[in-house]
Amino acid sequence: MLREKQQQDPTLEKIRQLAETGDDKVSKNGSTHKYVKSSGILYREFSSPRVEFGNRFRQVVVPVDYRDHVLKVAHESILGGHQGSKKTRDKVMSDFTWPGMQADVTRYCQSCDVCQRTLPKGRVTKVPLGSMPLIEEPFQRVAVDLVGPIKPATERGHRYILVLVDYATRYPEAVPMKTIEAESVAEELLGIYSRLGFPKEVLTDQGSQFVSGVMKEVSRLLSIRRLTTTPYHAMCNGLVEKFNGTLKAMLKKMCDERPKDWDRYIDPLLFAYRETPQESTGFSPFELLYGRTVRGPMRILKELWTGESEVSETKTVYQYVLDLQERLEQTCQLAREELKKSRQRYKTYYNKKARVRNMKVGEEGPPPSPH
Repeated sequence: MLREKQQQDPTLEKIRQLAETGDDKVSKNGSTHKYVKSSGILYREFSSPRVEFGNRFRQVVVPVDYRDHVLKVAHESILGGHQGSKKTRDKVMSDFTWPGMQADVTRYCQSCDVCQRTLPKGRVTKVPLGSMPLIEEPFQRVAVDLVGPIKPATERGHRYILVLVDYATRYPEAVPMKTIEAESVAEELLGIYSRLGFPKEVLTDQGSQFVSGVMKEVSRLLSIRRLTTTPYHAMCNGLVEKFNGTLKAMLKKMCDERPKDWDRYIDPLLFAYRETPQESTGFSPFELLYGRTVRGPMRILKELWTGESEVSETKTVYQYVLDLQERLEQTCQLAREELKKSRQRYKTYYNKKARVRNMKVGEEGPPPSPH
């Protein structure tokens, strides 16, 4: 069916002609691409020095009749998470392409009814951004926070979410909770650490759960350095606060019709976030942590339509470990370079509408913003 649709689609006429010649097109940034046919199916073969370390990968050329289905899976499905235009576009481009794809993705996301009804209002910026140290080692420092109480509570009694984000990889974890006593929070954190490893530093706010004697003792036993933010200054823990906002927005969109089931959506939405490349690093959190791309909805859809699956080169365990280690080192190095660039770019953009406030001792400050 896909082959016939590709052959009959008038919008793919030029691509069909290019596939006959098989000529490589070289861009100014060093990337190359060409259109080819394999088993009667049209593909775009693409390679770039900054994508997959120069490896060539294939994107299926999608005919008009199939495009809405690709966009729906990438944006609206439970593993899509109603993310923004750029992240949805990156997800689609991992396995598919078509003429005018970027504009189609933007229009689709902007016209999504659920996204429009749950779009957050803008906030006025305050003072210029400061700088945080750049963390290079995965799980050297993690940020932890609690979200809630969330209304309504779920049918299973969950009212809160414990959130953890790694500074180096942006890899998130989230666990629904019924109560947030110090013992319960410590137990859930130990569960997360047992899956991902124990961090060297943990940054939290000064909530009673995080400064309690129980948490101090747990940190001492595990040799974890505890860092706390300034009271009433959530921006100091901006990484996890930003993810909190993203997770709440995704839950709100997915649970619009069943608000008491929000805890059932956390794991699928975490997958959607982890498999999507981050603008700040250029890689997905999953790839930075595990050194490989994950098989997600786009890859599965591509396999179903083409009947083809990617077969990895056969290697010994020893060779696989060596290659994985080298790939992780290269990936993290590229991510650090991109993170430095993006931080400066964000800071410049943010500070355009910010102004410095010089306060004197004894001077009355502005009233706190409502929460």
